Amino acid sequence: MERLLLEEKSDRLSDGCSVVSQGQKCAGETSKADGDCRYERLSRRTLMMNGRYAHARQMQRAVREQKRLRTYLVRVIRDIERKLSENISRIPQT
Repeated sequence: MERLLLEEKSDRLSDGCSVVSQGQKCAGETSKADGDCRYERLSRRTLMMNGRYAHARQMQRAVREQKRLRTYLVRVIRDIERKLSENISRIPQT
């Protein structure tokens, strides 16, 4: 019985570890130059913290998190624009 419980626990732990490793894999898939996956992960956490601060009526902290979210959004938009301009320049014009 005890062995079964330990195996179940280890299965649950390995499932959690696989989720973490997938997130790390996602960040490592790209050459780390673009960082899209990084900003996606950071923005999730920032949005969550913004909601927590606002709920706790800690508005200055909530505003700070909102500024971070805007910064991440602008960085991702600029990165996408840069990638699009690179791809368009590669297409031969006829």
